[in-house]
Amino acid sequence: MMFNARRFLSIPSTVAALALPLVLVASSPGEAQSVIYKYNDSHFHLTNYMQEGTSVKDYVAMMGNVVKRSTLFSLSDASVTTAYKSLPSWHQIRLDPMITAFSPAGMHAPDHIKRVLMTSPGVFTGIGEFSIHKASKVAGSVATPPDPALHGILDFAGEAGLVVILQNDIEPDQDPSVLMQFNELLLKHPNTAIIWAHAGLGRNDRPAKDHLAIIENALANPALKHVNIDVLGDETAKQVTASPETVAATAALIEKFPDRFLFGSDVVAPTSIDSPMAVYNAYDLLWKALRPETARKVALGNYERIFDEVAARCVLGRRRTSNSASV
Repeated sequence: MMFNARRFLSIPSTVAALALPLVLVASSPGEAQSVIYKYNDSHFHLTNYMQEGTSVKDYVAMMGNVVKRSTLFSLSDASVTTAYKSLPSWHQIRLDPMITAFSPAGMHAPDHIKRVLMTSPGVFTGIGEFSIHKASKVAGSVATPPDPALHGILDFAGEAGLVVILQNDIEPDQDPSVLMQFNELLLKHPNTAIIWAHAGLGRNDRPAKDHLAIIENALANPALKHVNIDVLGDETAKQVTASPETVAATAALIEKFPDRFLFGSDVVAPTSIDSPMAVYNAYDLLWKALRPETARKVALGNYERIFDEVAARCVLGRRRTSNSASV
């Protein structure tokens, strides 16, 4: 059963600074206005781990003319569904809710994800963020790349047309076999659109000595063309902008693979747009080091292409294909 996809309203136009696109967006029925957006947020936590935080309605208001589209992470798929359905359609099209209430090590996780899609059609865009080699935020054991359950989740995501956002950190002095297992996991799911969260950098870890080389090797492998990287969070920004050399090295890698990186704020339950914008601004040196067209792709274009390409081949419970049309 094929579900029609959403139409997202955008009219590209080159502008100054980062050359961000001019879009025609409906803020209410029958009304449209030209807006220059800063970014799409590929990694946004609507609530904290106590399920406290921002309401979906308030977040859309925060997005305003700053954030064009955004993912939504929460530990309660049901509450996100209810809140999402309460929004008018011209607000819904700006959001990409993700299914998160499952254990990545649980053998019944694919069944849960399918059930959520079928009982809440037209709501969810993907699954995640979830972690590998790290304790899950929901009940269950720690997932590792060889787990059959994890392979089942990625298989189903590829079949159903769901974006997968997963975290697998490259830790200093890590046993090489850990990274090899992760590489094998990615290779076995070529039809699944995967976003490798945090660029493999843990919040409390210093980068491995060859961190960028590991990322580059993955992106250079044609068998991993389905894998993308999100650059996000204030901690990662500190590593990227630590010196002129780190900025230059990161910019060079992104310029080599300009279609494979996305920006995400990684903020949790903000009360205003100031927190996500602080993260965006923390990458100011990187934005300036990139060519305007590359910065535009990382901030906006890659998000839309990746999410919309997956939406175009959706099969279960999905809604939309974005195209350059107004409502």
